[in-house]
Amino acid sequence: DEVVLVEQFRIGAVESENPWLTELVAGVIEPGEQPEEVARREALEESGAEVSSLEFITHYYCSVGGSTETTIIFYAEINAENVGGIHGVETENEDIRVIKIPTTEFINMLDDGRIHTASLMIAGLWLKNKLR
Repeated sequence: DEVVLVEQFRIGAVESENPWLTELVAGVIEPGEQPEEVARREALEESGAEVSSLEFITHYYCSVGGSTETTIIFYAEINAENVGGIHGVETENEDIRVIKIPTTEFINMLDDGRIHTASLMIAGLWLKNKLR
């Protein structure tokens, strides 16, 4: 009953209280890849987690006023028992810390404003609704 997330330094948040942001595992879809393949690959690269099942949550535009970028969010079930540590792809200069949070604490973080990334807020609200 845990949520596995990652923490990364983000230059866009450098002037904030803490530029190390708690986020979802994420990655870029390369030509020829399917979103589900990317979700599985990135989960392994960024957290060491092997995904047992994926459920589509949503697909949205990040900032339609100035970008065509979209985000696809999945809910992934994993065995988190041996997940943790520092991960990432060295050639991509990734320094990613895995964090495991009890689900109830994650919902508290969502409710009290400790989550600062839109994709994690959206995923968190989806999870909170699913648990009702």
